[in-house]
Amino acid sequence: MENRYDWYLYKFRVNDAQFYFFPSTEFPSNGFSSVYAITEESAKEVVERGTTAQFKGSVWSSHLIMDFDDEEAGLQARGRLRAEGIAHEVYHTGNRGCHIYIPRPHLPSLFLPQIDKGWVKANYPNADLGLYTPMHLIRVIGAIHDKTGHKKKLIESVPGKELIIQEQARTPERYISHKKYDYFTNSIFDNSFIMNLSVPLENGHRTTLLIKLAAAMRQIGEPVDFVARWLQHVNNLSSDPLPQRELDNIIKFAEGIGEDV
Repeated sequence: MENRYDWYLYKFRVNDAQFYFFPSTEFPSNGFSSVYAITEESAKEVVERGTTAQFKGSVWSSHLIMDFDDEEAGLQARGRLRAEGIAHEVYHTGNRGCHIYIPRPHLPSLFLPQIDKGWVKANYPNADLGLYTPMHLIRVIGAIHDKTGHKKKLIESVPGKELIIQEQARTPERYISHKKYDYFTNSIFDNSFIMNLSVPLENGHRTTLLIKLAAAMRQIGEPVDFVARWLQHVNNLSSDPLPQRELDNIIKFAEGIGEDV
């Protein structure tokens, strides 16, 4: 698993137009890498497209990473993790604040950034919640901060248990009140409406929410085959997935939806 999902987006500077993909063992000593890894095949496809903006594949990481710019918030988070017995490593960023790496076993998923973000938002809302997109960059370990000249370095390693995130269904009512889909962004992962629908679904609401999800994705121009794969993944995350026949009917419904929904 780790060998397969071990290709990270890399830039020498965050705002560089030029980007690369490297395995984690081959990072240059300075610069920025993506929080999440993808497969070598996916990396080649991104390079061929010449842009990272439209990547929609599965990602993976061995750790959930939290970024605290505020030193006090970082100290509080470290104290809480230690009290709960959760293993973690703390890195000084080279400037203010810290990066906290928490071992979090999880299979590769389209939704792993969203799952991580949900847990962090619920438990450590003072962390940088912008970190959780497939291609978001973070300073590599050992990199020198250009403002301070200090390295990102390990300052504490605390043993403990791995973090197991329970993928709980969210309250469905907050997602079924929208009468029109007008949530347009450059990336599907920044589309809050679609991301809010792309969570494990509760019995009694699955069909309605999957239909809404299909309609929203088709409205912003996603192809039917990608919508079908996305719906299948969301359905599989549920504790009691819809039968395949019912899911196929929703996908067939999506085929007739265009951008004029």
